[in-house]
Amino acid sequence: MTVDVIVGDCRTVLRNLPEEFFQCVVTSYPYWNLRAYAGMQDVTWADGTSCPWGREPSFADWVRHSVEVSHEVRRVLRRDGTFWLNIGKSWNGKRSFKGKVEGTDGVFDRRRGGLAGVVDEGCIVDASYKVGDLILQGPLLAEALRQDGWWLRQDITWAKTNPKPEAVRSRPANAHEFVFLLTRGMDYFYDEAAVRQPYAEATLPQLGTRYGGSGTKDYGSTGAEDPSDVKRRVVKSLEKRGGRNLRTVWRCEEDVWETNTQAVPGAHTATFPEALVELCIKAGSRAGDRVLDPCGGSGTVGVVAKRLGRD
Repeated sequence: MTVDVIVGDCRTVLRNLPEEFFQCVVTSYPYWNLRAYAGMQDVTWADGTSCPWGREPSFADWVRHSVEVSHEVRRVLRRDGTFWLNIGKSWNGKRSFKGKVEGTDGVFDRRRGGLAGVVDEGCIVDASYKVGDLILQGPLLAEALRQDGWWLRQDITWAKTNPKPEAVRSRPANAHEFVFLLTRGMDYFYDEAAVRQPYAEATLPQLGTRYGGSGTKDYGSTGAEDPSDVKRRVVKSLEKRGGRNLRTVWRCEEDVWETNTQAVPGAHTATFPEALVELCIKAGSRAGDRVLDPCGGSGTVGVVAKRLGRD
């Protein structure tokens, strides 16, 4: 097993790596208009614009730049590889009730703005959207990637059981993000057995016993299948599998992946949890395969890949 940390513009670094080099990519792109980090520098993009990634003057620019990076990701991804992309949400001209936007000198003045808020200095206002509009950057980027040639295979909702508090009074606090599974084609590696989940308690009593139910109606004469026969086959299949498939639902009552955010001492505030990364790596690679995070951040993907025996 090898571990490499390469510092640089991810587009330049990826261009210098061999084609079809990685089996699995797990990453989170810089969200548009979320925050201004200290020390951010302008980047020159293929469309001629110059700005940091995530600080584009318009959301459409951010989508275009994210697709540009994804071109390089696709080149280094094996044809049977998987690309797991975590993207949250953002707001147009974010309003603050805390007084200051991270990395800027923007100050909220209650006497001037009241509870309606004011647009913080340093936050971007895209004229294509109303101020305060929620921008579903994850689904919109996923659709742009699909149109660019990626196969969009699944959208997953990651729910945070202990999300970062938000001092908002005009909407529910945000507690979920998206994870998208993208591939280069329909023939790709996916290890469903590695991410099987425990059966629900209601299912367990039916396993290990012969289902003796039988239909009371004459299904055969109508050409319909006896529901009892269907259930019998399902129970038999469940017994062989030893667990249920990984779903986009971790708890039956919520259509979400359920996992905690995870604090990383000294790290930035946008880290994703090891539990989420572990599912992606286990499903998308085997021991010894190469895993890539083109936006390394605090290194969570690398930590999990090393623990799971991936390069």
